[in-house]
Amino acid sequence: MYKEARFPFDIGVEDGQILNVGTLKLKIIYTPGHSQDCICIMVENKLITGDTLFVGKVGGTGSDETARAQYQSLHKKILILDEKVEVYPGHDSGIRTSSTIGYEKKNNPFLLQNSF
Repeated sequence: MYKEARFPFDIGVEDGQILNVGTLKLKIIYTPGHSQDCICIMVENKLITGDTLFVGKVGGTGSDETARAQYQSLHKKILILDEKVEVYPGHDSGIRTSSTIGYEKKNNPFLLQNSF
């Protein structure tokens, strides 16, 4: 859970932190927007996006402020990743269970706008 979450958690993480799990290295990417404590987890060339990015969609937001935060998270932290990075959403994946950064950049209608 992101270290500044407003509810109880066992392990607090922060942006850029690396967690070692066996032989795997998990990189935490803080992506506020859908909720204030959203994170994505990068494992090698795979990105677990939770509710930040779905296949063809993005997580819902409740206000202009959270929508702006989500836009910044997506465009400054996620879409700058290599286009071959595989995307694995937390749920609601539609007709496919995964995608790539490159595919989403070109085809996800919620990512096509150049500014908020």
